[in-house]
Amino acid sequence: MIQTCTKKDLVRCLYRETSLEESKAIQEVLEQDEQLQAEFIQMKEMKNKLSAFAASPSSACIDFILQYSLHTQKNTTPLSCA
Repeated sequence: MIQTCTKKDLVRCLYRETSLEESKAIQEVLEQDEQLQAEFIQMKEMKNKLSAFAASPSSACIDFILQYSLHTQKNTTPLSCA
């Protein structure tokens, strides 16, 4: 049983990388330690914000790549297997 919790334990629990027994023990520690519980809640909020942030290239970047691809295709001599 976990007597104390580290930040690493909280992150593992947050990402469901703990066993059922570890999760229960961490939950017990969180119920007894308000400061640690507040930290865990803050970690949860950050995780949710990061999950909501979907990084994708801008349309300008995609256009540039497509134009480069077209330019390269037009200016490249096809290889033959002769």
